[in-house]
Amino acid sequence: MEAIDQLKQQIAARFKKFREEENLSQDKLAGATGTNRTTISKYEVGVYTIPSDFILELKKKYNLNIDWLLSGEGFRKNEVSKNSTILSDIRTLNDNNLYLNAELKSLKKEFYKLHKDFYAQRSGTN
Repeated sequence: MEAIDQLKQQIAARFKKFREEENLSQDKLAGATGTNRTTISKYEVGVYTIPSDFILELKKKYNLNIDWLLSGEGFRKNEVSKNSTILSDIRTLNDNNLYLNAELKSLKKEFYKLHKDFYAQRSGTN
């Protein structure tokens, strides 16, 4: 039973570290997760076991790496997920930039054609 208690304390300590590194007070985290400050406090000292649905909520809201919380392995946040999001955003921006460049090129051609037609028409009427 001692090993389980030790594991519980380690998880509780990492949970507290997570909250502090997110710059969240117990009250603020409680409000954001629909629980109360006392429950958060009891999670942090290992009196209560943190329920899995609560951990999943932290993962969704704060990008918490569940492996890190439970085992201490890896990074506190899901960096791969965050990096994938950034990479996806860069690709989207690049695609948009390519589209805008193509549109700009098309608009320039149209402008030069109109410009040429305008001056040709103007020259013909003088």
